[in-house]
Amino acid sequence: DRVEFEADVEDLAVADDHYAAILPLRCIRMKEKEPEKWKLFQTFQSHCQERRSANTDLWAYHEEHGVEFVRDMCEYREELTGDEIHRMIGIMSVNSLEIELDEGYGEEMGFYPAFSNINHSCLANAKPVKLKDKAVQVVTKTRVKEGEEITFQYIVEIQPTRIRRGMLNRKWFFLCSCTRCCDRTECGTFLGALLCQDRDCGGSVLPDQPTVSSSSFSCLECGSTVEDQEAVRIMNEAEINTRKKDPSDHVVNHIEKFLQKYEHILHPFNYVMASMKMKLGCLYGNCPQYPLATMTKTIMMRKLQVCQESLVPLAILDQGNVGENKWKGRLEKEISKVQYLLQNK
Repeated sequence: DRVEFEADVEDLAVADDHYAAILPLRCIRMKEKEPEKWKLFQTFQSHCQERRSANTDLWAYHEEHGVEFVRDMCEYREELTGDEIHRMIGIMSVNSLEIELDEGYGEEMGFYPAFSNINHSCLANAKPVKLKDKAVQVVTKTRVKEGEEITFQYIVEIQPTRIRRGMLNRKWFFLCSCTRCCDRTECGTFLGALLCQDRDCGGSVLPDQPTVSSSSFSCLECGSTVEDQEAVRIMNEAEINTRKKDPSDHVVNHIEKFLQKYEHILHPFNYVMASMKMKLGCLYGNCPQYPLATMTKTIMMRKLQVCQESLVPLAILDQGNVGENKWKGRLEKEISKVQYLLQNK
């Protein structure tokens, strides 16, 4: 009602630049119509300085299409400074939660004040459960002692400490130092582990100081060391090789070749190995080239092996059966299915 403006949006399936103004305009409406909610909203951090330094292009985009549009086109220049509007955008960016919508309904983010006050842990004791009415429940996954802090995990749990801490710092601007991040084995998941290359050893090679980016690695069994650059190179190269599939090769054969190549280099639970094993376990019996009805006992045993191995770190990190875990749930179903077939074959 403040100004007359009609946005010219050519393709509704594409995120148009005009959409960048919707968030600050909704925040302004809350400020004008719901002062108590606005007061609560203002108590949250926006990390404006860090966001500006971390991504100058994104900051400039919001400046042009959000901040300046609202101040000039919507005539708020006399009432709001650019910093105030950037703060609105920042609070939502740092504290919002993605709302799951049905296919074809685009994307939506929600701000839940009580939920947003819950801190992160890479070995969390609780999990958010999103309901169909867009409400969010926080349900504990383990027994929580009186006085113990409730935590949940902000990001996908299968990443190793080296990658996970960087992701957290880029999005939420803190360096995690939780129990899992400080533990060399990542609480027994070994997601960032290599295998010792010293003769007749094969022990787990892990960072000596997991929260130090330049930490050297050493073997738990023989103490042999690996420089951090070399350890990271091996894992980065493995990630690249997961995508280097011969066009004439079936994806199952590609994964099997990859696993064979790295079985004496990467720990069986290493995040790259775990990811490939998850995919392989779900492909066997579920693709035309390897149908369930014609699988041999040998292939069934292989399917069971890779499913069980890739489930180990997930079972540690996501205890209980709270909410949905795409890979954990899928692997458990595949294990049950193949165990039934083996028992009745």
